[in-house]
Amino acid sequence: MLRTRVQPVHLKPSPHRRLDDLLHQLTDLWNGALEERIGAYRRAGETISYYDQCKSLTIIRGEDESFRRFSVHAQRSALHRLDRAFKAFFRRVALSTGASHPGVRVDRRRIRRMQKLLSRARKGSKARTKKRRRLAKTHERVQMAERHALHRLTTAIVRQHHRIAVEDLRIPNLVRNRHLARRIHAQQWGRLVQQLTYKTAWFMLHRIRKGFTDTGEPMDGPVEVDETCIGGKRKNMSNAQRRELRKEGAGRGAVGKAAVVGVKDRNSRQIRAKVVDATDRDTLHGFIRERVSDGAKVYTDEAAAYSGLPFDHETVKHSVGEYVRDQAHTNSIESFWSMLKRGHVGTYHKMSAKHLHRYVTTCAARHGMRQLHTMDQLHEVVASLAGKRLLYRDLVS
Repeated sequence: MLRTRVQPVHLKPSPHRRLDDLLHQLTDLWNGALEERIGAYRRAGETISYYDQCKSLTIIRGEDESFRRFSVHAQRSALHRLDRAFKAFFRRVALSTGASHPGVRVDRRRIRRMQKLLSRARKGSKARTKKRRRLAKTHERVQMAERHALHRLTTAIVRQHHRIAVEDLRIPNLVRNRHLARRIHAQQWGRLVQQLTYKTAWFMLHRIRKGFTDTGEPMDGPVEVDETCIGGKRKNMSNAQRRELRKEGAGRGAVGKAAVVGVKDRNSRQIRAKVVDATDRDTLHGFIRERVSDGAKVYTDEAAAYSGLPFDHETVKHSVGEYVRDQAHTNSIESFWSMLKRGHVGTYHKMSAKHLHRYVTTCAARHGMRQLHTMDQLHEVVASLAGKRLLYRDLVS
């Protein structure tokens, strides 16, 4: 047990004056060292360390006899306290402005408490089994919180910076320090680089896709017109999604999918495609009138929405097994739908309804440029990007 005893001390006039001189000297030393730090930071943005000022103190003590009258330990203590106060000031500034080093910070105190409770439980008891399950759930929650924090961190980095450089760190060498190993592993630098690479590549590709549009000169024909539906198959949906569709009374086929309509010119081999809200008569007729010249030959299937087109119109009846009749067929545009869906399944894996229009216009533009040389394709892509800009906040909003 420690005891503290206060003993009053009465100084004589001579030691009192000596102590007063020491306090004045330490005050002047503090103020002078502080002015030196502030001046160096204002002139060159540099910081003078505690060790640099201790070296200067040694030089001053060799030249000034008044500094040699007192112990160097008291003078170094003043410089050390100034160094701590200087660093604490900038820490408070960083916290108040939010300008701190980015990183993943997750509270693990709950895990430590749960581990202590588990270690105190008797082995083989039901209470220990329950606490082990609670600890496993807590670990899962912390892991999800870490992933969410990492996702927010990488999103903020991609949103704020135009160029991102990642240093190739040797993590096994860094974690040799046992005091820093846990914090280094907690940052998940491998996953951080993976997410940064994915998000920057996704952003760049969408900016390129924005350059492609389905506008242009009307097609002279003959043209083929068809529509398709893009979305997941019912057999690949989760049970919860299937239950929701059954509750809504939804049937099969195009339910819950996005509709895309396209037109292909047989002579120029160009394709115009667009995501539409519905495949009714007004929508399809308006799409064809905007992209096909008057008097052009139009081939479609026997869907009722195509009836009454103000063009030279022929149809093929797929319902009775008729797919080709002389020049009447829609095989070319259906081949494009096949390529689009193969890209969906094999390349993109996920095309959300929000960004589907960019994927569709990109596939249509690539189909039209497939006969060109590689450099000519690059020139077409670069020319299409002129005057078009896509911000990351608009992409994810």
